[in-house]
Amino acid sequence: MAFDFWPRRREKILTDDPHTVLDAINDFGITRLAVPDGIEIEHRPKEEDAALDRIVTAVAYLPSGRQPG
Repeated sequence: MAFDFWPRRREKILTDDPHTVLDAINDFGITRLAVPDGIEIEHRPKEEDAALDRIVTAVAYLPSGRQPG
Protein backbone atom coordinates (compact mmCIF):
# COMPACT_ATOMS: atom_id res chain seq x y z
CA MET A 1 0.00 0.00 0.00
CA ALA A 2 1.48 3.34 -1.01
CA PHE A 3 0.74 6.54 0.82
CA ASP A 4 0.83 9.98 -0.74
CA PHE A 5 1.39 12.91 1.59
CA TRP A 6 0.62 16.34 0.29
CA PRO A 7 1.96 18.80 1.01
CA ARG A 8 5.19 17.00 1.91
CA ARG A 9 5.62 18.91 5.17
CA ARG A 10 2.53 17.13 6.53
CA GLU A 11 4.30 13.76 6.70
CA LYS A 12 5.66 12.98 10.18
CA ILE A 13 8.22 10.19 10.53
CA LEU A 14 8.77 9.23 14.15
CA THR A 15 10.89 6.88 16.22
CA ASP A 16 9.49 3.48 17.15
CA ASP A 17 8.70 4.60 20.72
CA PRO A 18 4.90 4.26 21.15
CA HIS A 19 4.82 7.16 23.61
CA THR A 20 6.40 9.45 21.00
CA VAL A 21 3.76 8.39 18.48
CA LEU A 22 0.91 9.10 20.88
CA ASP A 23 2.39 12.50 21.78
CA ALA A 24 2.72 13.37 18.07
CA ILE A 25 -0.91 12.43 17.40
CA ASN A 26 -2.02 14.87 20.07
CA ASP A 27 0.61 17.58 19.44
CA PHE A 28 0.24 17.74 15.65
CA GLY A 29 -3.48 16.90 15.43
CA ILE A 30 -2.84 13.78 13.36
CA THR A 31 -6.06 12.27 11.98
CA ARG A 32 -4.69 9.60 9.60
CA LEU A 33 -2.33 7.00 11.03
CA ALA A 34 -0.34 4.08 9.55
CA VAL A 35 1.49 1.88 12.06
CA PRO A 36 3.17 -1.54 12.04
CA ASP A 37 0.90 -4.31 13.34
CA GLY A 38 1.56 -6.18 16.56
CA ILE A 39 2.62 -3.42 18.93
CA GLU A 40 0.63 -3.10 22.13
CA ILE A 41 1.43 -0.78 25.00
CA GLU A 42 -0.47 0.96 27.76
CA HIS A 43 -0.65 4.74 27.64
CA ARG A 44 -1.90 7.39 29.98
CA PRO A 45 -5.73 7.16 29.70
CA LYS A 46 -6.30 10.87 29.02
CA GLU A 47 -3.66 10.94 26.27
CA GLU A 48 -5.09 7.80 24.66
CA ASP A 49 -8.66 9.12 24.80
CA ALA A 50 -7.61 12.41 23.19
CA ALA A 51 -5.89 10.53 20.35
CA LEU A 52 -8.86 8.20 19.80
CA ASP A 53 -11.21 11.17 19.54
CA ARG A 54 -8.97 12.72 16.87
CA ILE A 55 -8.03 9.76 14.63
CA VAL A 56 -10.26 9.35 11.58
CA THR A 57 -8.36 6.56 9.81
CA ALA A 58 -5.87 4.04 11.22
CA VAL A 59 -4.10 1.43 9.09
CA ALA A 60 -2.00 -1.37 10.59
CA TYR A 61 0.48 -3.03 8.25
CA LEU A 62 2.93 -5.91 8.54
CA PRO A 63 6.49 -4.60 9.01
CA SER A 64 7.68 -7.04 6.31
CA GLY A 65 5.34 -5.44 3.79
CA ARG A 66 3.91 -8.87 2.94
CA GLN A 67 0.31 -9.95 3.20
CA PRO A 68 -0.24 -13.24 5.12
CA GLY A 69 -1.60 -16.20 3.22
